Amino acid sequence: MDALRSSSPFGIHNTAAAGEETDWPREYLIAELHRRGLSLRALSFRNGYARNTLLDALDRSYPKAEAIIAKALGLHPAKIWPSRYARRRKRNRDRKRVAKVS
Repeated sequence: MDALRSSSPFGIHNTAAAGEETDWPREYLIAELHRRGLSLRALSFRNGYARNTLLDALDRSYPKAEAIIAKALGLHPAKIWPSRYARRRKRNRDRKRVAKVS
């Protein structure tokens, strides 16, 4: 039963392999913002973006928007989107190896 674990503050169980985290589902992310009296639209306006700009971060990598959302929740973006940050860490590690070889 090690494979079943909670990856979000909502107690949602998933079947990811042990040690592997999954991204928060967009519904839970939006619900958590609403629970705190926030919305993506309000965060967009507050940070000088158009009304639906932060919605882009829910579907694809958008580091600036991810940082705004995570800050509003008091978390690091890698806690909300671990798969995106794992890819970035790997890409940065690969770049460093290439730079050392050159």
